[in-house]
Amino acid sequence: MHLNSLSIQIAALLILPCLLRAHAQDEAGKKEPPRAIPEHAPAQPADPNLTRHLLDLPLSTTVSDAVTLESAAVRSLKDAAIYAPNTFMTELSARKYSNPYFRGIGASAMNPGVITYIDGVPQFSANSSNLELLDIQQIDFMRGPVGALYGRNSVGGLIHLNSSRPTLSTWSGNAESTFGNYGLYDFRGSLTGPLIQDQLGFSFAGGYREREGFSHNASNGADIDHRSAWFGKGQLLWQPNEELEVRLILAGESAKDGDYALQDVSALRQQERQLTRNFYGHTSRDVIQPTLQITYHAESYDLISNTGLVWWRTDDLTDFDYTDQPLLIRRDHERMLTLTQEFRLQNPTGSPIALAPHASLQWHAGLFLFHSQYRQNAANKSDIGFLPVAETLSQSRLNQSGIGFYGQGIITLWDQLNILAGLRLDIEHQNTKAIQTITPGSTQIVDAARTFAALSPQLAISYRFQPELMGYLSLAGGSKPGGFNIDGSGEFSNERTWNYEMGIKGHAFRNHLNYTLAVFYTDIQDMQISQIESTGSYINTNVGNARSQGIEFGLDYRYCDRLMFFGSTSWQDARFTSGTIIDSMSINDRNLPYAPEYQVTLGILTEQPLRRGVTIYARADIQLCGAFKYSAQNNTGQDAYTLANFRLGIRCASWFSELFVNNAFNIDYVPVAMNYPIFGSPRLIGENGAPCTFGLRVGMKF
Repeated sequence: MHLNSLSIQIAALLILPCLLRAHAQDEAGKKEPPRAIPEHAPAQPADPNLTRHLLDLPLSTTVSDAVTLESAAVRSLKDAAIYAPNTFMTELSARKYSNPYFRGIGASAMNPGVITYIDGVPQFSANSSNLELLDIQQIDFMRGPVGALYGRNSVGGLIHLNSSRPTLSTWSGNAESTFGNYGLYDFRGSLTGPLIQDQLGFSFAGGYREREGFSHNASNGADIDHRSAWFGKGQLLWQPNEELEVRLILAGESAKDGDYALQDVSALRQQERQLTRNFYGHTSRDVIQPTLQITYHAESYDLISNTGLVWWRTDDLTDFDYTDQPLLIRRDHERMLTLTQEFRLQNPTGSPIALAPHASLQWHAGLFLFHSQYRQNAANKSDIGFLPVAETLSQSRLNQSGIGFYGQGIITLWDQLNILAGLRLDIEHQNTKAIQTITPGSTQIVDAARTFAALSPQLAISYRFQPELMGYLSLAGGSKPGGFNIDGSGEFSNERTWNYEMGIKGHAFRNHLNYTLAVFYTDIQDMQISQIESTGSYINTNVGNARSQGIEFGLDYRYCDRLMFFGSTSWQDARFTSGTIIDSMSINDRNLPYAPEYQVTLGILTEQPLRRGVTIYARADIQLCGAFKYSAQNNTGQDAYTLANFRLGIRCASWFSELFVNNAFNIDYVPVAMNYPIFGSPRLIGENGAPCTFGLRVGMKF
C-alpha cells in the first residue's frame, strides 16, 4: 500500500469527527457539561507537575495508568505493550536482550531506536531498561520522533515509566504474593508516608521473583532458562514551600538467571521447549539507578533539573554452539556507566503567555548533557577433539559524550487552533578501542574516534472542533547517532526518520468513550540494523532506506461502573526501499523485521459488588499478532498467532485474591529468532514464547 491509497484512508477518517460531533450535539441538551480531553499523563517525563498532557499533544500515544497496571498485574514492559498499537517487544530468556520496535523501527540493545525513560532518565542500553516493574504509576508509549520535547533524540519514539510519588500526608502500604506453575513465586510490597508532615515524604518498595525454566534439556530433563531476581526502589520527596520540590529516587535490581533458551527454530517447532545441551551456563545482571529531580517554580518561569546515573554489569557463560556437542563456550563480561543531566526552562505551569486577546504562547527550552563509559571482556573457546584448542579474546571500550539543545513553542488562537514549532540540535562524540587476540594466531587493534551531529525539526497544527474532539497534522524529524561496533569491526552512520502523521483524539457518549486514531507515513534514511557476526558479537550496519506506513486506533469504553471494554488495532506496511544492500544482496521491497502486518488487542473488565464492600471481578485480554519476519533477509518468520489471558478475583478495601491464567490455550510460537553464522552457514536460532502459566495472587493494603 502506497501514499495514494493512504489518502483514501485519510478521507475516511474525516467522517468520524462528523459522526461524533452529531452525537455530541444530541447529548448537549443533557445537564452534564462537556469535559476536556482526559488528562492522563504529564507531557514531560522530567516534570510531573505540568498541566499539558499526552492526549493533548499532536502525536500518537498510548497511556497505561495505575488502574490498568494493577488490574492486569503488569510486571514487564512486554505486558504493558500489548495495548500500544504497532508496538512489538522482542524478549529473550536473558533479560539484557529486550528491544522495543515501533512501526518497524528498532535496533540493537546498545543503540536503541525507541528510547526507554525511567523517571525522566533515558536508558542508553536495553541492559538497564528491561527491569521488573515496581511501584510504577504510569507507562506512556509515544510513537514517532519527539526530539523537540525530551532530553534524548530518537527515530521511532519513546517509552516512559513514571514511578509512584511518595505521600506527604498519611502512611499506607501493601504486600502481595503470587504462586504458580513452573515454580513461580513472587513477593513484593511497598510503604509510603510522611517523615515531616506535608513537607518530606518517603517510600520504599521491594520484592523477589523466581521461576523454573520453560525449556528443558532433552537428554536429562533439567531446566535451562530459570529466573530469579531481587529488586527495590526507595524515594524521598521534599516540598519545603510552593516554589521548590526535590525528589530523590534510588532503584536497583540483581538477577541470577539460567542460560539462553536458544535452539534451531526448525527443531523448536517440531518439539517446543526441548533443547540439546552438553554444558549449562548462566546469565546474571546487576543494575543501580539513582535519580535526582529538582523543580523550581518562579513567577515568570519554571526551572527543572533532572540528574540521572545508570550503572549496570552483566556476566554470561553459555554453550555458544547451542547443540549437544562440546564445540564452543563463550564468557562475556559487560559493564556500563552513564551520567545524564537535563535542564529545562519553560513558562509557568498552567500559565501561558498572553500575546493578544485571543492568542497565547506556551514554550520550553532544554539542554541535555551525557557521558557514558562501556567496557566488554569476552572469550570464545573452541575445543573440538581432533583440532587444537582455539580461543578468541576480545577487550573493548566505548566512550560517548554529547550535548543536545531543544526548544518548542505552541501558539494558541481562540482556544481552538494550536500551531506548534520545535527544533533540536545534537552533537555527540565517540571514541573506541578494541583489541582482539586469536590463539594461536595474531592480535588486531582498532583505535578510532568520530563526531556526529544532527538537526531535527518538528511542525504541527491541531484544531479543537469541540472541547471533547481534537484533530491534528504533524511533521517530525528524528535522528539516531552512528557509532562504532563494540568489537571494532567497523563504524556506522546516523539514521534519520521523517514522520508525517494525521490523527484525532477525543471522547464521546458523555465521556464514557475515549479514543485515539492516527494515520502515518515514515521515511527512514540510512537505516541501521543489528546482526550477529562470526565472533558472536552484535554489529550495526547501515543498509539503506526504508519506509513504514499504517494506521493505529485505540479506545476504552466504560459502559457502566461494572463493565468496561478496551482495545487497540493497528495495520502497517514496513519495507526496505531503494539502495538497501546486506551481505552483498539486495533486500529492496522486503519487510522490516519484527513489524507484524496487523495487531489487535481486545479486553473486557467486569465487576459485581456483593455485600459488605466485597466485589467479584473478571478480566479477559485477547491479543492477535499478525505474521512477521525475523531478519532483513526475510528468509523465514513467525505466522500469525493469538494469545489469551484471564483473571478472576474477589476484593474489598483491604485485601484481594485472584486466579489467573496466561496464554490460556498454550499456543506454541517463536517470537524472536536470528541468523547465527557460527560454524559456517548461518543457522536460524530462536526461543519459544512463554507457555501456559497459571496461579494464585493474593494481597493486602493497609
